[in-house]
Amino acid sequence: MKNKNRLKTGILSILALFLLVTSSPAAHAHGYPEPTYPEPGWIRYDDVYGEIYYFGDGYHRTTHARNYMGGVSTVDDTQGKGFRFNFTGSKIRLITSMSPEHAKDLTLILDGVEYPYSQFAQINSWQQHSFVKTDLSNGEHSLLVIGKSAGRLALDAVDLDENAKLYYYDGFHPLVIPGDSQVTLSWYPIPRAVSYTIERTNTYTGQVTTVSSAVYGTQFVDTGLENDLQYKYRLYAKVDNHRVIIFSKLYSAIPRKPLPSLLPN
Repeated sequence: MKNKNRLKTGILSILALFLLVTSSPAAHAHGYPEPTYPEPGWIRYDDVYGEIYYFGDGYHRTTHARNYMGGVSTVDDTQGKGFRFNFTGSKIRLITSMSPEHAKDLTLILDGVEYPYSQFAQINSWQQHSFVKTDLSNGEHSLLVIGKSAGRLALDAVDLDENAKLYYYDGFHPLVIPGDSQVTLSWYPIPRAVSYTIERTNTYTGQVTTVSSAVYGTQFVDTGLENDLQYKYRLYAKVDNHRVIIFSKLYSAIPRKPLPSLLPN
């Protein structure tokens, strides 16, 4: 009987020691974190959410039990590659894996302001807060991450305000003003853009025309249009010596003749 009690006590001691070691902060610091979920006040979007746009060849999804929802979007050669999206709210966190193989030198552009950004770490780790910004104005924001050198780039999830939304990226926010047989477009400059391209779609015929492929300012007037016909415009920015092309949503405009004045001459 005493031997059975000793055996039972020994098994319980080993189990307790195992639980203590695997749940300790030291174990988590060495790359074995518990699955994390956003605390109250945040909402989480997984890396496969459709409004996140990944650009550049070679992106793939790596499955791993320690990633949020079991997977992470990653690319191994980051140069000229990255991801982008728009979001609402006043705060953001990027959830990523980090390791010695991840890129040290990345560019993160938030609302036109460039921030130093790295996913490098001395040890393999998962579900890390690689970028946090909690003092934004409450509104719509644009985020763009571009790789500049060798190394891995990953995205596991995005945390936002609990009532915030994540949208397709559009860093242009153009102002589109129709006039008599013309449309004027003006937009915010895209950081490090070397030139812009304007593309127009005739909604009646479906014809797509490149109106200009070398705009160097932030305004363009498209003339010679047919009044009372809807046109749609898309803007492209060539960034970093043409390595990255950023494009906007489609924006509509209908040129019209001005109404005759009702005032007597």
